[in-house]
Amino acid sequence: MKLLLDPATHSALERQRAEALDDEPLRFHGLIDRWARERTGRPACRADVRAVLEPDAVLFTWLPTRSALAAALAGRLVYLHWGFETTRRLKRTVLHTVLRCARAVIVNDPTSAAEVTAITGRAPITAPMFVDADYFAAVRSRTRGCTFFCAGSNDRDPAILAAMANAGFDVVWLCNEPAVAATAVDAAPRLTVISRITSATLRDHYATSAATVTPTIRDVHAAGQTTGLEALASGAPLLLSPGRTAALLGRFPGVRVVHGGPENWIAAARDILASPPSPVILGAAAVAAAAHVAPEAVMAALDEAFAAAGTPPGKKLSQRMRFLASRARPDR
Repeated sequence: MKLLLDPATHSALERQRAEALDDEPLRFHGLIDRWARERTGRPACRADVRAVLEPDAVLFTWLPTRSALAAALAGRLVYLHWGFETTRRLKRTVLHTVLRCARAVIVNDPTSAAEVTAITGRAPITAPMFVDADYFAAVRSRTRGCTFFCAGSNDRDPAILAAMANAGFDVVWLCNEPAVAATAVDAAPRLTVISRITSATLRDHYATSAATVTPTIRDVHAAGQTTGLEALASGAPLLLSPGRTAALLGRFPGVRVVHGGPENWIAAARDILASPPSPVILGAAAVAAAAHVAPEAVMAALDEAFAAAGTPPGKKLSQRMRFLASRARPDR
């Protein structure tokens, strides 16, 4: 088997290979590459539409691209489903086709699992989202301050972060999307927006903040799943909006699901400062998070998915598919 990654993911993997830094966590695409090396004897390779139609190729992706569609129709796709926007009809149609035709579909959260079953009529493979728990646990004993930390930009709610800051809390928002950050930079004097920080600095923010907060504006995917698991692994309290991520992480000790608007987030922040979770509770959360994201569990799910992908699809590509493959260009 030749494991392919979509161009964006493979580029991130190449950067990680080139840097090979000691003080960096193992990322999800790095774990996928490790699986490929251990199970197939060769590293993960870059995909394009032509590559996914090679006889022994299997594409792994979470992006509904042309390569994913071609691989799905060819019976050579393992797809990781994180949810989707339903307002764009063409994108919805492509994604439904990808999900129905993929050899295996992986999900990380129960909402996405129900979604896949409703669309395809079959149960997906459930796998934990991988984070390097050992890396983030390395600073778990540090003293916590009074700052609230929000990591990430996907569907985060700037209005709630600004409201918390205007209520007197110091809030730091890690946002690598300038257009998103611009909406909040001048919103509140005590809201600080940072970007492009090192992994070690990210780890320090998790370890020293009063809590990690993830207010979201919509629930079309598991926003904050990765950062939430990183925060829990570091022993941080976690405040979440209800939705997919809360359905997955709300069961962990030290996690509070905050319903409603800014006033409820402000009240939750006051509660955290007045009565922070005990080190015992946060330690239990870190242990539970580490068990949840164990590499062995993720690798076992990948074994199951790629075993399904390695079986013959049953029908040869139609002449139309072969024609499309001959005309295809790589994803841009």
